[in-house]
Formats: sequence, C-alpha cells, structure tokens
Amino acid sequence: MVAAVSGHQSVFDLLVSNQADLTLVSTSGDSLLHLACQGGNTAIVQHLLSPSNINSRGMHQWTPAMKAAVCGQQSVFDLLVSNQADLTLVDTFGDSLLHLACQGGNTAIVQHLLSPSNINSRGKHGWTPAMKAAVNGHQSVFDLLVSNQADLTLVDTSDDSLLHLACQGGNTAIVQHLLSPSNINSRGMHQWTPAMKAAVNGHQSVLDLLVSNQADLTLVSTSGDSLLHLACEGGNTAIVQHLLSPSNINSRGRQGCTPVMKAAYRGHKDVVDLLVQHKADLTLLTDSNEDIECVAQRGGHATIAKYLQTVCYQRGQQD
Repeated sequence: MVAAVSGHQSVFDLLVSNQADLTLVSTSGDSLLHLACQGGNTAIVQHLLSPSNINSRGMHQWTPAMKAAVCGQQSVFDLLVSNQADLTLVDTFGDSLLHLACQGGNTAIVQHLLSPSNINSRGKHGWTPAMKAAVNGHQSVFDLLVSNQADLTLVDTSDDSLLHLACQGGNTAIVQHLLSPSNINSRGMHQWTPAMKAAVNGHQSVLDLLVSNQADLTLVSTSGDSLLHLACEGGNTAIVQHLLSPSNINSRGRQGCTPVMKAAYRGHKDVVDLLVQHKADLTLLTDSNEDIECVAQRGGHATIAKYLQTVCYQRGQQD
C-alpha cells in the first residue's frame, strides 16, 4: 500500500513477486487499487484493475475514479475511463466525480466530465463545481467553468456565496473576478463578510484586495466577533497588525473573548507576541470566567499558557 500510494512501481513489483497480499484494505476502507489511483502510477493501477473492483468503494465511498480525480491524476483517470469506470456515482456526502475533479484541480479531467446538466449541480454543503474550484483556489478550473456558463450567483447551504468561498480559498484572481461594489460587504455563514473569510483563513493578499476596494472593516459577525477577532483566529500577523488599534485591542467578541484570547486558543504564538507587545490586557476573563491561561490550555497550547503566565507575573512585578 505504501509503495502504491507513493507510485513506486519497482518496489511494488518486488513485493508482488514475494507474495504480498493484494486483497487487504486500510482502516479507512481503501483498497490497494484506491491507493494506487491516489499514487498515480498507471502500471500499478493496471496490474490491480479488474471488472470486479473498478467501481469499488473506499473512504467516503470514493471509487477509484474519484480517487484519481480528487488527486488530479489524469493518466490514471483516463485508464479507468477506458475500462468503463462508472462516472455517474456520488460519494457519501453527495459529491459527484465532477465536484471531486474540481477539488483536485486538473482541468483536463474537469473538461471530460463537464456538461450543461451538471455544471451547477450541488454536492457537499450545497457546493457547486465552481464553489469547489474557488474554495480550493484552482483558477484554471474556475475559468473553465465560467467559460461554460457556470452560475456565479448561487449560495451554499450556509448562505456563503461564491465570493465568500473564493476568499476562503485565497486565490486573488478568482476573488477579483467575482468582486463588485454590491457584494463586497455581503453576509454569509455567521454573517461573515468576504473580508472576514479572508482574515479567518489568513489570506493577506485577498484582504488587501478587499481593502483596496473599500471593504467595510468595522462590521461584526452574528456572535459579535470583529474582523480583528477573526484575524487573530486566522493567525496572520500582518493582517492583525493592519487592523490593530488602541481602541480595539481589548475588544470583546464571541463568549467575551478578546483578540489575544482568540490567538492563544488557536495557538498563534506570533500573534500573541504582537498583542502582548501592544499591551493587550491579560487579566480579563471570558463570559464563563476563564482567564487567558485557561483559554490557551483549553485550546491545547500549554507552552503559550506558560508564556502568558510569565508575562502576567512580569507585569505584576513592574506594577
């Protein structure tokens, strides 16, 4: 399995010649054929392929063709198609082969699967193929879908638009294509704006593009998180630096968390350092009366908790 998923044919052949058992499956349900399709070596796939396993199901109920598509392995995909792989099946989450191909980013595979009847089909989270391409930052696939009249106005089951998902994916060219004055401050999941999506995912170039197009940086989410809170959660220090001011450094967001609490919970030591340098108040408590050390511990970051304890002690000594 390790040889197959790594595409090492000579090693695979050696193991086969020494009577390796080719019928075993992994803990996630993937067969040797699924792993070979992931690895991308067509000779290994050809060795394992048979009419009885070509549409077999593995992890997420993925078929071998789905494995090849999501990993962008075109030569393997072509081999499976030539052997009559079923291209109409869907996985556990409702994703079709086209959705997974758009996730994988290989335009040739996407082109093979694309049709007017499936270009706006819905998969996991209600995502369309264009949404899959956008959230994974695959510009060439996105451009192909646009050229084939993909509907760019649809929203997913969480109310995220294609722009929100593009900001999550981080490809500035895709964001630029979708951006307009009418949607730059639009609300999606949690009432997040596109700028919030960029900030919480740490995509500085996307946030810079939104700022240059007059994105409103003062809005807050449903739970009361500001752009600064979400930037601290995302962990990009340049974004945090851009948003930080004396008036918001100790502001309260979801569950009464301050920006430094957000950074500590997520384990972003550089952001914590930046906020400490700007005199963030480390004595404040959350709505449930947790101090910042407890918040860091709850996030699984004992080292940061110890660091904050030291800073609090040093500040107490100075006072």
